[in-house]
Amino acid sequence: MMIYSGELAKLAEIPRSFWEPLVIMISAYAPHLGEELWEKLGHTESVSVSRWPLYDEALIHDDEVTVVVQVNGKIRDKFTAAAGTASAELEKTALALPGILKWTGGHTVAKVITVPDKLVNVVVK
Repeated sequence: MMIYSGELAKLAEIPRSFWEPLVIMISAYAPHLGEELWEKLGHTESVSVSRWPLYDEALIHDDEVTVVVQVNGKIRDKFTAAAGTASAELEKTALALPGILKWTGGHTVAKVITVPDKLVNVVVK
């Protein structure tokens, strides 16, 4: 909801069709405010009988993800990659980052643990 209201704040003018779902969501935890705003939008019935806003499943998936790179469990760098990138590709990209080369230079890479779309952890000895 905070992301939604933040995006609305960027608009020069907010259409009524964008206000109504926000008011319905607000009424779940601030019912008096929700009723007041619902009435100001011109509705005569209670906001509590209105239908909960629907969402589009396709819009909630990110095309890009931020992958954090750790060396011996400490965050040393990060990069963005396409969602669903193979572990081998994430590992290759992580090991080539300048911030990681600084921490792995002169050390032997013992193991690389990859959590797809989230993390690459490099263990050095």
